[in-house]
Amino acid sequence: MVEWTSVGLVATGLLVVLGVIELIRHNTNVSAPVTRKMAHVIAGITASSFPFIFDELYSVIVLAAAFLALMLFTRFLTGLGSVHQADPDSAGAFLFPVVIPLVFWFAGGDWLMFMVPMLLLTIPDAVAAIAGIRYGEFKFSVNKQTRSLEGSVMFFLTAFIVILIPVLLSERIDNETAILLALVLAMLVTGLEAVSVYGIDNLIIPLAGFLGIYMMMPHPPEVLIMHTAVIISVFLLLIAMNYWKQLTVSGIIGLTLMLFVIYAWGDWHWLIPALWYCMTFNLGVSLRRFSRRYFTYISKEHSRGLFEINAVFHLSAVPLVFLFLNLIDPRPQYFSYFIILIGGATAIAYFHFITYWLKKISPAAIPPKSFRSWGIRFAIAFTGASIIYGLAWLADSDALYHNLYQQLLVAGLAVIMLAVLQKYVLAGYYCGKCGKKVLSAVHCGRDATLIYGVHFLGLWQGILISMGFAALGILYLIPMDRM
Repeated sequence: MVEWTSVGLVATGLLVVLGVIELIRHNTNVSAPVTRKMAHVIAGITASSFPFIFDELYSVIVLAAAFLALMLFTRFLTGLGSVHQADPDSAGAFLFPVVIPLVFWFAGGDWLMFMVPMLLLTIPDAVAAIAGIRYGEFKFSVNKQTRSLEGSVMFFLTAFIVILIPVLLSERIDNETAILLALVLAMLVTGLEAVSVYGIDNLIIPLAGFLGIYMMMPHPPEVLIMHTAVIISVFLLLIAMNYWKQLTVSGIIGLTLMLFVIYAWGDWHWLIPALWYCMTFNLGVSLRRFSRRYFTYISKEHSRGLFEINAVFHLSAVPLVFLFLNLIDPRPQYFSYFIILIGGATAIAYFHFITYWLKKISPAAIPPKSFRSWGIRFAIAFTGASIIYGLAWLADSDALYHNLYQQLLVAGLAVIMLAVLQKYVLAGYYCGKCGKKVLSAVHCGRDATLIYGVHFLGLWQGILISMGFAALGILYLIPMDRM
């Protein structure tokens, strides 16, 4: 049953607030980004009180649907500029009313499980925006949108506080566990916010906040300490081993989040092979002193290959499907599927990046398009897939349900599929700044010009297709009932 009185009162209050903010935008010098954050904070704080106002999910759904309709209506009529004008490409205004009833449903009436995600959605984002605008000096790009190191630091500190205070007030866990929980979850949501673009953080941050509280609150302090150590260690390792600077800041953050998920949902025997792949992502190993010049270089989108958050998503999406399936319905076969696909991703990365290595070693002796070059590239790719199998075998040989031949066969399928797509389907670009043919739509910090191929199928989409093809090869060559 819908609680119409409560719905009407809350809706009226929010409409009045939006009206006042719209008047402020029209009659003062306050900018649209500031009025958007004002509306965001007030709406989020109001939403965080819903467990104390509403008893029925249907009431929250009706209220959220009404405001979603309002956001859509005002967007198409170019109204409510205090919300839409600041970032017309953002979907955040539409995702905000969608995620509220979703988290309310997941929380099942538990105020802590609902309040923490809503506060994470609201307060840290506003504080980070203010810090980034006023004090942001170290900036980095994510899909042509700008983030700042200072803003991310303020987001982390604020997120830590808004997690810690409600958890302590709930008195469900001891103070030491609460601090560790807030530390781990704050690091995770800060990373997610840093790589989220076009307002998608309004969906991802609350869902991640709920999952974090739900899954990590029962853990003892020792487990949370290990989670903290894994996140920090992986992040520092990826920075230290980014020798050829193939990974941008968003790529390093994305890989850190991916590896933590693999460890948290799997275990060490899932993490070790994936960690090896990520650390040798660009075939370069060297400790590098962190400096402003180094940060400035990796903060820009001047791609030469697989290195930013889009690449991380397309490379990890298919293997993580089997990790997720193992989480909800544990089966020993899923680990083998995961290792085979990580081996395929390793083979693709090695096959792709070895061209830069060959150019540095002996470009005259090994022409890039010769049979000798292709032979070396395939040999290195298969070596990488073999190393992944060996690490998985050393980590837990009893968990493997496949052999090395099957590992190399699927890796070969993935590499060949990507090579065929690159030759006949994937887009190729010309960078006007450096004068090179490239595979990325963004190069040298600017848009590159399409010269051949399907414009919406770039290298990363080709990798996703190749990994999907490899997954189909696994299911065909290694059926579940035979493993």
